[in-house]
Amino acid sequence: RVLIHVVDAAPLDNSDPLEAYRHIREELDAYSHELADKPELVAASKMDLPDAEDGLERLQQGIDSEVIPVSSTSGRGLKQLVSRSLDLLEQAGPEDTQTRRPEL
Repeated sequence: RVLIHVVDAAPLDNSDPLEAYRHIREELDAYSHELADKPELVAASKMDLPDAEDGLERLQQGIDSEVIPVSSTSGRGLKQLVSRSLDLLEQAGPEDTQTRRPEL
């Protein structure tokens, strides 16, 4: 019902977090327009690392979705991520069983 993209804000390979997000969105849209249209949050991860603020800024300036900075090491942003996720789930309403994929 809701998508949460976890994007590395400080990738060790110096790749661009914004490009990583866009790549995932393109793949998602190619797979299912219905899935790609679901509400989403972006969790900018590894915010405890050097250069993470630069990656966070790129994401915040480059996309329309809400970006929440998080760090599993320090705990930064985790409560906010859970809270916003619950808000979006509540706004999305109950799961539509007609479009649910069958269990494999």
